[in-house]
Amino acid sequence: MPHPPVDLINVMPSSFTSAYLKIERAKKHINNLCGLLNDFCSADSYSVAIDKVDARYKINDLVIDIHTSESAFLSDAALIIGDAVHNLRSALDLLYYEIVLFCGGTPTKWTRFPVRDTGQELVAPLKGALESRQITSAVHDFIRDTVKPYKTGNFPIWAVDEMNVRDKHQLLIPTFQMMGFMDIRIENDEHEIVTHPIVLTEKSCRIRLADSYGRSPVLRDKGRAATGIGFRLGTPYEGEPVTPALNRITEEITRTVKAFELLL
Repeated sequence: MPHPPVDLINVMPSSFTSAYLKIERAKKHINNLCGLLNDFCSADSYSVAIDKVDARYKINDLVIDIHTSESAFLSDAALIIGDAVHNLRSALDLLYYEIVLFCGGTPTKWTRFPVRDTGQELVAPLKGALESRQITSAVHDFIRDTVKPYKTGNFPIWAVDEMNVRDKHQLLIPTFQMMGFMDIRIENDEHEIVTHPIVLTEKSCRIRLADSYGRSPVLRDKGRAATGIGFRLGTPYEGEPVTPALNRITEEITRTVKAFELLL
């Protein structure tokens, strides 16, 4: 039996639960991305060895071999980034759906949080929503003057909309910035443990141990690895590390939902 109609004009939502659920889901995806990065840099993903290039003159190379496939790693990262971006954009749409209901409007399949490239382009959709009584003048002014969902007004919200559209046509494959290997410990002929300087590389490599000529160094600890991925050129956060950028978008969308709670 269908429920009787509810006068939504006078119903105040205690919270925008659906929007918050989408934000929490996005946070899980971001955490999964961090886990993927950690797995890529795990102890099993690389090896370190000392290669005695010339046994007679005791010339040695430090050899670092990266086992994990970079392309597979970046593809997995792209899928997770796309999921995070989609949930963050959906949080805005679910927020706007509830706003329209609260304002006494009737949502349609086209109802979505208005985001445009410029403030001028935002005028028409906001005016249309106001004239069709989907939103009130207070909501109209708040979106236009406070939220400012356009590139120069609120970059994180504009960026998540832009990336969500891109992800529908092509994967948001990040760039592999570099791997860093640190705390590699080598024992010299005097049985002293020496920590090798940090090695930054994009792929497997070998480095001449210049201070070990005529010596027989022994690897005692292969150290630990760290890496980062960034957004490709042409994307809103081009060149920036992915995880901090996604976190900033998440924080801005959370603030936006809370702001509407206070407004309404």
